[in-house]
Formats: sequence, C-alpha cells, structure tokens
Amino acid sequence: KNIYEDTLHSQKEILTITNPKDLSNFLGEYMQSYVKERTKKKISLRGLAPNDEYGRKAMQENPNSFRQGKLFPKEYTVNNEIMIYDTKVAIYSGKDGVGIVIDNESIASTFRNLWQMIWDKTE
Repeated sequence: KNIYEDTLHSQKEILTITNPKDLSNFLGEYMQSYVKERTKKKISLRGLAPNDEYGRKAMQENPNSFRQGKLFPKEYTVNNEIMIYDTKVAIYSGKDGVGIVIDNESIASTFRNLWQMIWDKTE
C-alpha cells in the first residue's frame, strides 16, 4: 500500500505492467479507494495487463478512471507489478507483499522507454 500511496504524489502519468489477479488478491478493496483517490487527483495511468478475465475486467473500468490500457497475450506471465512514475520505478510482488522503489531519473527513463516499446507493439 505504501508504494501505491507514493504514486498519489506523481506529477506525471503512471505507467504500469501488472497482473490484476495478483493485485486483487493481495490488495483487495484498497484498490477501489486508490483508484478513487488517483481519479480525484486527476493522475492518469496507462497500463499493460495480460489478456485474461482479470485484465479484461480492469480494462472495462478505463473511461471513468483516467486510465488507458492494453492487453498482452496471457502466455507472457507477469507475477509482479512495475510502476513507473516521475523519477521512480516501483517493482513489487502482489503474491509476496515484497517491493522496492528506486528513485533515479536515469533508471526511470530506461524503464519508461522499455515500457513504451511494449505499449507500441501491443494492439
């Protein structure tokens, strides 16, 4: 939750690669209050998620929550979440509750470019 709370101070859009199933199981109802607060602050988010029932459900909520998303083939397993925002990269496991935030402009820029390459290649 601390990582999510930190993103609520973001001055730029948040970019994510995520597994909504793991997040839902780990963070539960907190996710609804987080989305509400992020929306209230008008912080946009673009996310990549697997094309499974959880990813498709997350994409259905897009128009009301300053969120755009794309689905990647579900055979590309993602067990962790990567969030790129401002000069930070957060990596954590929804299965284990273990995470790290790296605050470094160069590392964030590299991750942002890698994320953009995936976004551009995903339909």
